[in-house]
Amino acid sequence: MNSPKPTFDPHPRPYYPWVIWLLSVILIFYKFILKAGTYTIVKALVQEHILHLENTSTFVDSSFYAVIIFQLPIAFLVDRFGPRRMTSLGLLIAAVGAIIMGVGYFPAFRVIALILMGAGGSIAMINALKLISNWFHPKEFAFMTGLTVMVGILGASIGYPATLKLVEAFGWRQSMIDYGIIGILYALLFFLVIRDSEPGARYNINPPTETPLWDAIKKALSKWDNWVIALYFAFIATPWSTFLGIWQVPFLEATHQISKKSAVIINTLSIVGFAIGAPLLGWLSTRLRRRKPFLFIGPLAGLVLILIKIYCPGLPPSFLMIISILSSFFMGVYILAYVVIHEKNLPLITATVIGMILVVAAIVHIINDHLINAAITSSNGSFESADTISYATYAKAFIFIPLSLALSIVCAFFIKETHAKQTFEET
Repeated sequence: MNSPKPTFDPHPRPYYPWVIWLLSVILIFYKFILKAGTYTIVKALVQEHILHLENTSTFVDSSFYAVIIFQLPIAFLVDRFGPRRMTSLGLLIAAVGAIIMGVGYFPAFRVIALILMGAGGSIAMINALKLISNWFHPKEFAFMTGLTVMVGILGASIGYPATLKLVEAFGWRQSMIDYGIIGILYALLFFLVIRDSEPGARYNINPPTETPLWDAIKKALSKWDNWVIALYFAFIATPWSTFLGIWQVPFLEATHQISKKSAVIINTLSIVGFAIGAPLLGWLSTRLRRRKPFLFIGPLAGLVLILIKIYCPGLPPSFLMIISILSSFFMGVYILAYVVIHEKNLPLITATVIGMILVVAAIVHIINDHLINAAITSSNGSFESADTISYATYAKAFIFIPLSLALSIVCAFFIKETHAKQTFEET
């Protein structure tokens, strides 16, 4: 049950929340930079015949195992001790992992580094949404969440080629060491500048609640609706990110017979489409005070468009460009999972409920990666390059993408409408 609408006093420093948000977005960008560095390392290891291409997902998944293990405990600590201290510590851990990756010469060191980067970096999105919840009006949460994801994704699209240039100039080991040093310095800056919220109830965005923290956490973990929302997010976000991050460029070359340059352009524009869709769909759903129609429309449109892309070979580049932009635009609806789960629970435990989403997403990501790799390996055998994979193999392996989107539509049936209203007190 929602409490009466509270009155929010204007903040004495109206621009300070935007400073906090900007620093949080830079942290997300840093996380993506480390991930880009990881993929660069994988490419180098494959070229040096230290790692086979079909084993790359298993190697990279070490960071996702870290998310599964540490995400919820980290989220509890953020809700308990505040994002300032816990995020600074998480950033420091990720930075140390980057340095270990740069200096380590044995496989065990690389795995440890990935685990540290995964565990430390897992705090980035939790931190951003917790601080948005603490510093911005509830009606701004959907748009700010979309804006956060948009800037993070665009930053990653810029950061990946920048990382490649850096690696070409200095080597991947030195690059990771440099990123680690930057991370340590940024952790210090973050700790000095960030505040969890403005001291004093008068300027607190969220009115005080009588519900104890641990009671609120236990209730959130026991809510079936929260886990359905987490599954909804995972079934959309994980196949989309895997497809764009690893497979779309070689797939477009093999299936639609276009040049690598054209495939890269389409992949980049897909990211732009998502970056536009995430904040726009968040803002529009708030404006209309309806979340659920968007939860259906996004994956349904994405499902139709991805089926055309995968199972209609030989499409012209211009048409591929249009459906890629549109499908990614509609995929941006998955940010509403963050919004809905936030609205259904107390702001007191924002980090915890966001952590629930990210844990489920990490589990589904690992399952999705292994299913795709198993399907490709079973049809293609051992492969050294994605260029050697046939269209028939891709068509078989990528059936998991539309299936996943179909499951997200099923999940949407069980998510209750919030009408863009924030819960401030549990019953």
